[in-house]
Amino acid sequence: MALRVACALALLHSCVGFTLPPFVRRSRSAVAQLNYEDGEGNDLPPPSMEFKAMVETEKWLTDAIPDGMQRKEVAYSVSTDDSVHSFLPLLLEHLDPEPKNVQAPSRQTTMLILPNLFQDYAAFDSFVKDVQSVRSSARTYQHPTALTAMQAEITRTLTDDPVPQMQTSVNLALLHPDFEVPEPDEGDSPELKAYKTKKGLPRRSPYPTLVIETRTRVVELLSKEEEEQMAATSGDSPEGGPQPPAPAPAAEISNLEHLFSLPSTPTPSDPAAAASAALLSPSKKLRLHFPALPVHICPGSTPHSAFLTFFTSTAQPPFVVGYPSFLPSSPLSFERYGRDLQKLCDLAQLGWEVVAEHPEGVGEGKAPVPCVRVEQRGTVTSSE
Repeated sequence: MALRVACALALLHSCVGFTLPPFVRRSRSAVAQLNYEDGEGNDLPPPSMEFKAMVETEKWLTDAIPDGMQRKEVAYSVSTDDSVHSFLPLLLEHLDPEPKNVQAPSRQTTMLILPNLFQDYAAFDSFVKDVQSVRSSARTYQHPTALTAMQAEITRTLTDDPVPQMQTSVNLALLHPDFEVPEPDEGDSPELKAYKTKKGLPRRSPYPTLVIETRTRVVELLSKEEEEQMAATSGDSPEGGPQPPAPAPAAEISNLEHLFSLPSTPTPSDPAAAASAALLSPSKKLRLHFPALPVHICPGSTPHSAFLTFFTSTAQPPFVVGYPSFLPSSPLSFERYGRDLQKLCDLAQLGWEVVAEHPEGVGEGKAPVPCVRVEQRGTVTSSE
């Protein structure tokens, strides 16, 4: 049988000239090895930048792991973008905190390689810190919680049973060829100095790289009895807990009631006109409010979808992006979103001015739908 197989392979080789590609060689262990050396008769084009970056990073990562340590499995992604503006949508996709069809705990590490960006380490480090700052700010937006979490809480309340819930966290770190290794302290021993230096060197990768770790785990919600037991233990129960805060002065309550009783938009005196306005779509409302500007609509309701919609738009200033489902009743959070959006635009060096407007906002910037108005810096005008 083996002889028949050998003869068949020999016949196939002689008939069709079957050979391995020049850049794939077989080692003694019969494992495919990558080889960039040009061989005789190699008419194939040279490897792409993406492929070369992945191979060099993989080799560096394998050599950087100390002996005796087991490396984790990683996925590679290469961006050949040469501007931060074009790179931001890809980064936002990788930083999505919402799990997609995840049914079990998981952990995935992605190395996002940037061969054409951030050759200066200080600029790269500053960029990552600013992105982390925007992510931290986005966590404080008062937007509705995920529907799954609400359903889990309702189920727990009705059945008194803890319902498992999936929670995803995304961590971000950087690697760079010129990663600055902290200088050892003068009082450190030679062994400690060598350890600190050795600890920092593995972060000097061949290319500027972002390490993105996405981890999904199961969070067990507490039952009613467990919550009451924890409250009693911590001293928050009505019997033994701290006294409630003193009531607010009547004058402050009156001012707050007056402030929140004011309508966010003028009430039309004509009921028919009010009913007609209520039937208008968010896009139509914004086009009537900004007749001279193109309008784009974000259909999502999460911070991630809001940022991604803005930076995947190909519009050039001036334009308007409306968010009918994102922070519709949280004007202060939407104002923070506008500031965070401005920070990302400044990181991309776009020269854009972002103005956030909300139906319940305080001041002149009151649009019928939460929106941001974008104009070239130095040309911002009133929406009226």
